[in-house]
Amino acid sequence: MIPKYSEIEKRVRTVEYPIKNCVVYAYKEGESEKFGTLEDARKYSKNTEVVYVNKAEYDSQLEQYNRESVLVMQAFMDKIYGYYSGVPKDIVDSMWGFSYDDNHSYGYDEVFIGMDKYYDFYLDVKKCLTPQ
Repeated sequence: MIPKYSEIEKRVRTVEYPIKNCVVYAYKEGESEKFGTLEDARKYSKNTEVVYVNKAEYDSQLEQYNRESVLVMQAFMDKIYGYYSGVPKDIVDSMWGFSYDDNHSYGYDEVFIGMDKYYDFYLDVKKCLTPQ
């Protein structure tokens, strides 16, 4: 079965990427005003301050998100190693690396799909090196 990163991610992930909530204050002539964005605050004054209201919660969620990202990637790579079970692991890692360089901006599923051309190359080289 072809591994799908998005399906593995749905099974493993419990936390979405956290959003950092902040309040922005701008100071002018001894007065302060509260804004939702730094851009809006800078229209009022160049003297601004960003206060993160959920920093501890954000840090905790980001740590959990990053831990889960490692688990998702490990599960995905395990599926890929299974898919290419007849290929040495170091060769699969190289195929992944080359395909990642070519395709990672389109997502991990596209990286996996792009591995086929490197697999074909591996088979051609193996065939050439096998005594006949």
